[in-house]
Amino acid sequence: MLDRIATVLGDKTTLITGAVRAQEPLPGELNARFFNSIYVIGKGGQIQGFADKMHLVPFGEYLPLQAWVDRLGLRQLVRVPGGFTPGLVHRMLEVPAFRVPRP
Repeated sequence: MLDRIATVLGDKTTLITGAVRAQEPLPGELNARFFNSIYVIGKGGQIQGFADKMHLVPFGEYLPLQAWVDRLGLRQLVRVPGGFTPGLVHRMLEVPAFRVPRP
């Protein structure tokens, strides 16, 4: 997909977009973790940075007391296995400088 994005972006455009980021299970865990993230994608479709959302929306991005709520048959709005995992680190995203055309 990044190759297709690179074709559309060209060499002088940077894309800032949201996407789901998957992380392999940690030692001792069975399931992957999923993060609601923001990405900076630049020339050649290269990911220049990302940051994971730290404050998730209850019932939208995760289910509070999930095991209990699952038994009641309630589901979260975003269908991600186990819901999103909150990010743990504040990240400052760097976006390449751009010039505004002068009239």
